Amino acid sequence: MMRLEYVSNRGDTVDLLQYATRIYQGSFHAYEWDYDSAELPLGINVYGYTRSETTYEITVAVRGTDAEKRTALNNMTSIFERDVINNTRGKLWWDNSYIECNIIASQTAPSETFYGAEKTLTVLCPYPFWIVPQDFNFAISSESAQLGFLDYPYDYKYDYTPKEGGREDIYINHYGDSNFTMHIFGGVVDPSVVIGGHTYTVYDTVLDGEYITIDSRDKTVIKHNNNGEIVNLFDSRNKAQSVFQRIPSGNVTVSWSGSFAFSLTVYVERSEPLWTT
Repeated sequence: MMRLEYVSNRGDTVDLLQYATRIYQGSFHAYEWDYDSAELPLGINVYGYTRSETTYEITVAVRGTDAEKRTALNNMTSIFERDVINNTRGKLWWDNSYIECNIIASQTAPSETFYGAEKTLTVLCPYPFWIVPQDFNFAISSESAQLGFLDYPYDYKYDYTPKEGGREDIYINHYGDSNFTMHIFGGVVDPSVVIGGHTYTVYDTVLDGEYITIDSRDKTVIKHNNNGEIVNLFDSRNKAQSVFQRIPSGNVTVSWSGSFAFSLTVYVERSEPLWTT
């Protein structure tokens, strides 16, 4: 079933495909790259491409009895504005793709049409890319035959199965390198993972029940201790090879000692959401 919904930073949802709050105007497949250039006698010389923020304008029809419409309209405003006031990002989901955003404008008052009470909304996306998360789980080698599976957000024509010991081959279905989040679970001392020939190492002791999070987007390395304390391990990262190196696309070999478990979420970024049938 098609998914199109706004999910707030704290998990509140506005379903934009249900009868009561249904989008009927708007396009998410339009995009444009900026570029730096210099004029030539014939044409220009392009030095590189950049992207600024993206905005979308959508129209939502709110249906039902007068009381139901009032409730739906008030609920939408409460969900949208909470993220704006707190400067937190919600997520607009299109099937398996999402873009981080805020609803920053609305028409002054809903108008009544054949479609119901109309609400025209402006969606601001500070980071202008749609993301398809790909999740991978890597278990301790003695358990990998049972737990070290790969779970893709959409199906492929063939399955991937875990390899022996601390080595697995994964496939990143993309045309460029991708940001990621890695969770390394204790117990382990100075955990190290090699992905596509690049080494990701953090020099610290992680006890059972604790875990380290490496986030390449925010450039953070954080340990979550058993007592609830959050420790900044940015200075404990391996500085010879960056722990924030993006993950390459295609077939990628992942290797580690096999003595600890970890998970990897790869964020495949696109200028538009994946087209679906």
